[in-house]
Amino acid sequence: MVDHSSISQMASIMEIINGKIPNNSSVTKDTESNTAAMKDILQKFSFGTNLVADNLINESKMDFPLREAIQTERTDDGVIIGSWKITVKKESGRSLYDVTHIDNTTIASDLTIYEAAKGLATALNNNIPITSPSIRELLKLEEAHANAVHDAIHAKYSLKKQKLTESRRYTIEDKYSAALRRAASARRDLLKLVENMPLSYI
Repeated sequence: MVDHSSISQMASIMEIINGKIPNNSSVTKDTESNTAAMKDILQKFSFGTNLVADNLINESKMDFPLREAIQTERTDDGVIIGSWKITVKKESGRSLYDVTHIDNTTIASDLTIYEAAKGLATALNNNIPITSPSIRELLKLEEAHANAVHDAIHAKYSLKKQKLTESRRYTIEDKYSAALRRAASARRDLLKLVENMPLSYI
């Protein structure tokens, strides 16, 4: 149970923190000293917090990844990164990604690799033109990946047919394996491109 003297002492401390002289004459000089020290700590903490926030804002003007992190917001169906939204949708058990400006203008749809959508949004947020060589290459690799995945799915479906000669089955298995290799290669090249993409356009 909290006694009345503790309540009174806390009220006096709060008055001192707020810059008032407490009416309670029972407050000792030691308590006033401790309160002054606590007030000083809180003021320094508040100043430090504001300073960190200001530094973070200023630093983000030149630090593109930091600025992107500050500007990223999750949504029910994807994520908003700066002025661009990535929408995730499911189709036949696969995730596909659309990249749309916040004014609802879709710039790319049905992308098969999330990193392609994020790389595109990041580039556009940093004023890299859609016609730039890096974005054209990104979309080319994304398309190559999508085509290879489509070919692999088609080959896998064909393999489920019961009436296949042995030579036909081997041919389809070869096509399936080749499509998987093409998809993996396109994905690998795309991830490398996104990693090395310039974050500003000169």
